[in-house]
Amino acid sequence: MIEPTDSPPPPPRKFWLVRMLSPRPAETFWQQFREVIRRTAWLLPCEVALLLLLALVGLSAGNVGAEEVSEWQDQGPLRFLAMGAILAPVAEEVIFRGLPSLLSDLVLRRQAGQRWVLGFIMALLFAAVHNLSNHGSEVPATAIALGGSWYLDTSMLPASQFLFGLLLWDLVRRYGLWASAFSHMFHNLVFLSLSLLQPTNT
Repeated sequence: MIEPTDSPPPPPRKFWLVRMLSPRPAETFWQQFREVIRRTAWLLPCEVALLLLLALVGLSAGNVGAEEVSEWQDQGPLRFLAMGAILAPVAEEVIFRGLPSLLSDLVLRRQAGQRWVLGFIMALLFAAVHNLSNHGSEVPATAIALGGSWYLDTSMLPASQFLFGLLLWDLVRRYGLWASAFSHMFHNLVFLSLSLLQPTNT
């Protein structure tokens, strides 16, 4: 005869994609660190697949921020990596994840919850900023003039930036600013390193 135990039943097993997108929160710092690397690494092929899918249906995906990347690359690899893989990601995380997350905590007077409505809005803004430009004396026909020499280029869809912005929001709400900043730096380091290997395709 089997005696009953007080231990709770094991949680139901999730599909692997669900486990990757929304895993159970890690407890220790090193578990969190590994999760950040793993989820960022999973996102990289997902971004490529999304860009290929959009190209197949006739949509131009990308961002005009590549112009700035090309300028950084002309100033040498160290400055290129420092700007693109350290300074820019940290600044963007403070603006698009850290401050909005902190302010939402102060306004709502609680720290719990992912706040996906705000995260969705910040991901849209994050993607749109990658299509801001002030290059050239004339505003392209596909752009929205914003005043001065600034315009929002609408010729390309910053879909991968939006997808990445959603992951970064989830990370900052789960573990804090360090997690989203590290994910952003790791992500950019991979893509910028590839562009250094193939400078003609940047």
